[in-house]
Amino acid sequence: MEKEKQQLYKLADITHETFQSSYSLSSPAHTK
Repeated sequence: MEKEKQQLYKLADITHETFQSSYSLSSPAHTK
């Protein structure tokens, strides 16, 4: 159960990173 949760968090983190990079590419003013 804990392992599944970690995989889920890791997947969400990757998705977040991908979203952030593509988002900042389209609007550089929003980079933090």
